[in-house]
Amino acid sequence: MSKLVVFFIFPVALSVSSVASADSFYRDGYAGSACVRRSSSAATSSDFTISQGRVYNWSTTSTLTVDCPALNLQYCEWGGACMQASIENARAFVLDQNYDQNVYCEVRTHDPDTDSFFYASKSSSGTNSTAQQLDLFPSTPGMTGNASNLYDTGENYYYFYCVVPPVYSGAVSGVMTYQITNRYY
Repeated sequence: MSKLVVFFIFPVALSVSSVASADSFYRDGYAGSACVRRSSSAATSSDFTISQGRVYNWSTTSTLTVDCPALNLQYCEWGGACMQASIENARAFVLDQNYDQNVYCEVRTHDPDTDSFFYASKSSSGTNSTAQQLDLFPSTPGMTGNASNLYDTGENYYYFYCVVPPVYSGAVSGVMTYQITNRYY
């Protein structure tokens, strides 16, 4: 005997005022396993390993380059205007166990109207068996890029771009987590 199960889905409309108010913030965190290996990465797909929500580079000779998606959420009234969003801060937590090379990360935004990229970047410092926090945005010492353009994102999308060094004396490096905080106004 088979049973038929029916689910009903009722649409719900929320106004902007019930979701977000002016000058509100929304932080979104992501596991390193959300990152995807770039096809141009020197490390092969077999060197790209995911474990416990993190991504590691198991190559003994090549760097691993990954893109890690992040949301640019906009809150909109039903049939009305949307609140503008901009990056309030962005950070990546990385594991750097290579004594010769650092983990390098950027937070990037792409403007599809002008096909322009804007970014802020930072590298890990030194080697550690625990995760290092890379504060990519707002501007911090050691950061590079054209980050001032990250404030006005409009219809842009965000992603993190990271280069992970190869294994060093059996110790592996990787991207643990990353997060972005949007400010709505």
